[in-house]
Amino acid sequence: MSATLLKFFALFFMTLDHIYDYFPGSPLFFKWIGRISAPIFLFLSCESYRHTSKKIKYMLRLYISSLLMGIINFWSLSKYKDISNNIFRTLLIAVLSYYIYDKIKEKKYKYFYVYTIWQLFAYIFIVCILQFSNISEEFIVRVVAPLLGSVFYVEGGLLFIILSLLFYIFYNRKLLLSLSFTGFAVTYTALFQFNILERTINYLYRISGQLGEMFFFISVTILNIAPMNIYEHSLLYDNYVWMMLLSIPFILSYNGKRGIGMRYFFYLYYPLHLIILSIISFEFSAS
Repeated sequence: MSATLLKFFALFFMTLDHIYDYFPGSPLFFKWIGRISAPIFLFLSCESYRHTSKKIKYMLRLYISSLLMGIINFWSLSKYKDISNNIFRTLLIAVLSYYIYDKIKEKKYKYFYVYTIWQLFAYIFIVCILQFSNISEEFIVRVVAPLLGSVFYVEGGLLFIILSLLFYIFYNRKLLLSLSFTGFAVTYTALFQFNILERTINYLYRISGQLGEMFFFISVTILNIAPMNIYEHSLLYDNYVWMMLLSIPFILSYNGKRGIGMRYFFYLYYPLHLIILSIISFEFSAS
C-alpha cells in the first residue's frame, strides 16, 4: 500500500471519529474506527521525514500549519461548534523528536540540550502568563502554545510523541515496531483500566497537597490526560484506546512507495472538514 492510499484510509477513519464528536448519537463504532487514524498519521510522518531532502522546510510547513490551525481553533470559540483539534502540532513535535534523535546518534548533543531548554522555557512562560496575565486561557493554549512550538496541551500528549519515536526507531524492523506498538497500547490502556494516574495523584496528595497539584497539572498539560477522569472498566465502551492496534495491518502493508503524492491535500482537508462539521453541527443544534 502506498503512502497516498494509506493517508486516505487514515483521513476516512479520522473523519468518522470527528463525526462522532460533532454529532451526538452517532454510532460508537465511529470512535473505535477513529482510533486507527492517529498511529497511521504518526507513521507517515516518519516516512515523510525520512524521504524528504528538505527536512527544515518540512518542519517549517508543519509549524505554520500548526499555528494557523491554532488560530482557527481560537476563532471557532466565537462562531459555530468549538474546534479544538490540532494534529499539525502533534506531528510537528513528533518530527522534531526524529530530528533530535538523529542529532543524538551523531553525538551532536547540543541540539538536544537547546531543544530541552526551549521546551522548559516555553512551558514556564505559558504557566506564568496563565497565572499572572489577563490573557484568556483559550488564547494561550490554542495560539501561544503553537506559536512557541510547545508540548503544552499538544493533542495526544507526550505519549503520542513517544509512540511516533518508536515508529521512527523501528521503522525498518516490522516485528520490533509491532511489538513496541503493542506494548505502548497496552501500557496506555492500563493507565485508565487500573486508574494508575488517579491512584498516583491520591498518593501524592497524602504526602503533600502541593505535590499532588503539581503532578495533576503536569499530567494534564504535558500528558494531556486528566487523572481524575476515571473510566469504567469496559474495554469496549469506555477504555477503547487499545483499538489503535487495529492500525498495525495498515502500517505493515506500506510498500515504501509515495503514490500519487497530493502533498497539500491533507493540509487543506484537515481544517476544512473540521470547519464544515462544526457549521453543520451548529445548524442542526440550532434548528
